Amino acid sequence: MNNLFLTGKIGVGKSTLLKKILEEIDLSIGGYITEKRIEEHIKTFTIRSLYNYIEKYPIAKVDRRTFSKEIFIDNFKYGITSTLDKSLKNRDLIVMDELGFMEQDIDPFTSKVFELLDSNKIILGVLKDYDCHFLNSIRARDDVLVIEITEKNRNYIYQEIIDMLKDFGVPFKKTTSFSWSKDRIDWYNDALEHPKNAYPYAFLKEIKKYTGSLAGKKTLDIGAGTGAFAIPLLKEGAHVTAIDSSFHMIHSLVDKTQEYGLENLNCIISPFHRAKTNRHDISISAFSGGSTKTIEGIAKMKDLTNEYCFIISSFENQDENFKRDILYKRLDRPIHKQRTHKGTLADTLRMLDYLEYIYDYKEIEYEFSQYFLSFDEALTFFMDRFHIDVQEEKVILKEFLKEFLIAEHGEYVFKNIKKSYIISIESKF
Repeated sequence: MNNLFLTGKIGVGKSTLLKKILEEIDLSIGGYITEKRIEEHIKTFTIRSLYNYIEKYPIAKVDRRTFSKEIFIDNFKYGITSTLDKSLKNRDLIVMDELGFMEQDIDPFTSKVFELLDSNKIILGVLKDYDCHFLNSIRARDDVLVIEITEKNRNYIYQEIIDMLKDFGVPFKKTTSFSWSKDRIDWYNDALEHPKNAYPYAFLKEIKKYTGSLAGKKTLDIGAGTGAFAIPLLKEGAHVTAIDSSFHMIHSLVDKTQEYGLENLNCIISPFHRAKTNRHDISISAFSGGSTKTIEGIAKMKDLTNEYCFIISSFENQDENFKRDILYKRLDRPIHKQRTHKGTLADTLRMLDYLEYIYDYKEIEYEFSQYFLSFDEALTFFMDRFHIDVQEEKVILKEFLKEFLIAEHGEYVFKNIKKSYIISIESKF
């Protein structure tokens, strides 16, 4: 069995739970999710492709005064069916959020749904709580598991669903992996967008010494996150394929590109080792966890690149980052509780030499400070970052922030000067 659907009453939290699960899955993700927007008395339902997170197809408009519906049949027939077909061919797990009654008589969409259910791909979706032939035929299948979400079980059933998916053979991210909550994403974006911070421009300056103009360059951004590199690359005219395993990070990236009116972006929700994509002119792997910390990861990056690859990472000793060395000493925390990066610089250089790649190495120092609107916001940030949840440690943290948090121009700043390295690898020779 490899088909699992959530069902339940409207507004019970099915889609919210689904997205929480997607954030933890360690597979490439395709399919679609449904988005809703209300403007005056019109409610619009739109399908967003998870295959590239860019394509969107309106599927219905409902007049909330008269309850009349307009259904966009051609978008089901062509756009959404195409998204599912490409997902079937190129992604490990396919999401269908949600299947309802509007599409029950629309072929080839319904045929593609049953083709997916018959396949060996993992299917994770939401079924509308509605009685119709299309939905009933899905529920009746022996290879479909349907879980009802209620107000009573929605807060604890998450782990049960995770365990069911593990029984399907679905791999999940390691519990030690850094999880990107909405608050963490917002803090990171605030730091990125502050005019005093030099990241990522200090590295882009170095990259352009090799590539020249980035306009028109097909660029692979591995571990793209919320767009630290993708956004400025797009602004310079590059065509960017952003790969990241975090659903929330890709969502934030696409939101920002739409806010800035940027185009030429394609997204893949996937760990790098599972991602399928074409060759690009240049590739950038910046603070991308373990994506390029193995021989296989580095070789895959180079195989996907025509001109230059760039690996940007922190040194394994990060004690000075946010003055962690000082804070941990005051907290009397043992060394083993400190977060460390996967692999070391020495490991990476040994792998490059083993692969006989031609590369340059450079260390770059830059400011990447964190800015806050209030002392309490700074306190919340540090409590979250360093997992401080006992009163004694909170008292120590407050005194630490009083010493190092600077009030200036109506905001608070925690100064943070970082040093990282960039490895530039030739692919065209």
